[in-house]
Amino acid sequence: LHEPTSRLFVGGIFESAGQVFAPIQSLAVYDLKTMAWKRVGHGISGPNVVIHSLIIPANDPEKLYVAGSFQVVDKQNEDLFFTGQVSHSVARFALNSNSWEALATGIPDAVVRTVAVTKDKKVYVGGDIDSVNGQPAGGLAMFDGAT
Repeated sequence: LHEPTSRLFVGGIFESAGQVFAPIQSLAVYDLKTMAWKRVGHGISGPNVVIHSLIIPANDPEKLYVAGSFQVVDKQNEDLFFTGQVSHSVARFALNSNSWEALATGIPDAVVRTVAVTKDKKVYVGGDIDSVNGQPAGGLAMFDGAT
């Protein structure tokens, strides 16, 4: 829940949100003021998209961190006109500008199941992560928060 904007973010495995069919894949936002479901940005895409973890850290309250199994943010699979940006399995959404920010290019061939952000905004992720940049990962990876 992002209280300043009255938006509730929901992730999981789904292909639509709300009572009227709205194609929203595995990540949605419910506006508590308008009572409407929407995509987060232009959405997320990849084969078998799943969102496992969402967090809005107390020390970075204008960012939503998203972790799961996906390949591209800012586009859904059926979108023909949006190119999106590569961000394998982990990304950050700027709540104040409603725009996606990749954390490097994410972690290819991984399923990220949890995400945590430290006081100095380092981003730690855990899950089915064999390697990062060719180095053994043992299920964990870290991003410096800036990239």
